[in-house]
Amino acid sequence: MVKAFKLLIQIKTPEILYAIVKTISEHPGMYLHYENLANDLKLSSKTVSKYISILEQAFVVRILYNYSANQLTSEKKLKRVYHSSAGINKFQV
Repeated sequence: MVKAFKLLIQIKTPEILYAIVKTISEHPGMYLHYENLANDLKLSSKTVSKYISILEQAFVVRILYNYSANQLTSEKKLKRVYHSSAGINKFQV
């Protein structure tokens, strides 16, 4: 957890984190398409992936994989993203 907070402190543009959290709170359980989310936020998909990874490490969001007996198949399919706490779903600006 300390590692996640160190990552959060090093972020130069917290507005991106804010925009991602807001988008997820408006669409809980949405399919996680890094490219589509990046286009909506006018960022690169690599940047969005990095920020979502930070949010996951900080226990702000949780990524759920589709169930499959084969782990490799499960990771290839679309994932859904949820907030870790139900209270964050009420996050509005």
